[in-house]
Amino acid sequence: MVSINWKVNPKPTKKQFEEMKFIPSTLFSKTAKERFSKLDKDYIYKKATEELFPIIGNKELCEFIEKEISSNLDYYSKKPAIKVIDLGSAGGSLSTLFLLDILGKHNLLEKTKLVLIDVSEKALESTIVGNFYLPDLLFEKYFSYFKSAVEVKAELSKAKYFCSGITNLPKNIGQFDICISGFTFHHLNLQDKQKATSEIERITLEGGVIGLVDECLTYEDYCDWLNAHKNEFNSSGEQVPLAQECFISLEEQKSFFKTLSIKHESKTRYYYCLCGIKQ
Repeated sequence: MVSINWKVNPKPTKKQFEEMKFIPSTLFSKTAKERFSKLDKDYIYKKATEELFPIIGNKELCEFIEKEISSNLDYYSKKPAIKVIDLGSAGGSLSTLFLLDILGKHNLLEKTKLVLIDVSEKALESTIVGNFYLPDLLFEKYFSYFKSAVEVKAELSKAKYFCSGITNLPKNIGQFDICISGFTFHHLNLQDKQKATSEIERITLEGGVIGLVDECLTYEDYCDWLNAHKNEFNSSGEQVPLAQECFISLEEQKSFFKTLSIKHESKTRYYYCLCGIKQ
């Protein structure tokens, strides 16, 4: 029996931290919508200037994907279209930006067809219309193809998007050559992590690339994160609420995949990253 109250606990005990993965999915979904509807213009800016590991993790994810694209460049160059989907792409879709940069670097951007998925419609719309800040630091240190925020936002404006959870994607969404999810799975309980993994495999073409990066915080690191974000405000001066989260290991996440041949993986103190080919 889960002893933690069904609300985001800003000061969980270690036992409650371990039980968070069993909290009902409705709380995860509700609080994620509330949080990401408030994280608007300054989301990426904050990641680039205050909390760097999501930048580094998403960059590493897309470097893994680049290795697969580079080794099969002739195949991708001959395809009439490259279908790409990002699951959990709120706040400027940081993981998408790095992937688009790589596709541009390999002259594949013009044929790329992008779909974005998130539970927050407001965040998706902000991404599509370019209502977010991109600091110069990103272009100086992390992008090789894009030179300005104008170029990035022009590409994002072409995307289709669906407001949906990632455990039950639209049945007619089709299948994709590249499927990524950056720092989204910790907003799911244990059962929904398994469901989302199955959905990723379902919508990825045989031979397609799947890439996933997510947080794997310890109890101590999670408490530090909660303390740092308990009084968080967005660019409009609105307080940003906390969202329910839970974390699993790289090995546990790998065990959920049934059709994925993993080609690259890594783990740091704050996140794990994996990339593979659907068999």
